[in-house]
Amino acid sequence: MPAAVLRALIAALLVACVAMAGVGAIAAERMPDISQCRGNDGYVYIALGRDILRWKPDRFIIMDLSGADTDPLFPAPPDASEPAGCHDNPLRVLRGSPVLELSELVPGATDSSGRGVHAFLILRLENDDLQQQREKSFERACEPPQDGRGHRIRTIDPPGFSECSTQSAKDPATWLSSYKTLPGRYTAPMGGPLVITCLYSGLFDCYTGYKMAPTLGLTYLFNFSELALEQLLDFDRALQAKIEAARVKDYAWPAP
Repeated sequence: MPAAVLRALIAALLVACVAMAGVGAIAAERMPDISQCRGNDGYVYIALGRDILRWKPDRFIIMDLSGADTDPLFPAPPDASEPAGCHDNPLRVLRGSPVLELSELVPGATDSSGRGVHAFLILRLENDDLQQQREKSFERACEPPQDGRGHRIRTIDPPGFSECSTQSAKDPATWLSSYKTLPGRYTAPMGGPLVITCLYSGLFDCYTGYKMAPTLGLTYLFNFSELALEQLLDFDRALQAKIEAARVKDYAWPAP
């Protein structure tokens, strides 16, 4: 990936994440040099807690690293003498972003100029009950506002979502919406429905998230102009498969 493109992606992602509620301020970290890794296979090995991700180093943006030499969130590596990012000394990341084009997961996805559109993803070490938080946010969106603004609840099927929307106080023509998959249509990796929040602020219309594993959270941001609601479930399943294929199964962590 050209350096200028990567810099633009980093800048856009940082702005979007700072604007999105609950994510907080972040700063990109430098990817370590893995050329000296023993048995270097061209991939960086990333630890998010006990979960290991194998990814191309020029296709991953590091947001937050664990700064402690010993961190209770991360097991000791098999060989700490190896450079960080090697198979036997995975880079300890608290939050990072795999770089993917939507067209890798949704064939033909482009912007209005015909250029490829990037998916903006955040993988992070997650100890909170992310699924419960998302479902509660949908319940709140379904409560009528007390100030008399317009409010609607409807079913959109296909593709199989319930929608709760409220008129924006700043722009009555804009409806702030939350979507939840109908029962039996979709199950998140750790159980529960997919919940999408659309605030139409900043660079992205909407975001969603869930846990891929007990301590591995995934959030992604998107625009309906690039990823329609009708495409979302297929996109999400393809995204899960892509990340799952990059996870290193049965990684040999040393015994405590």
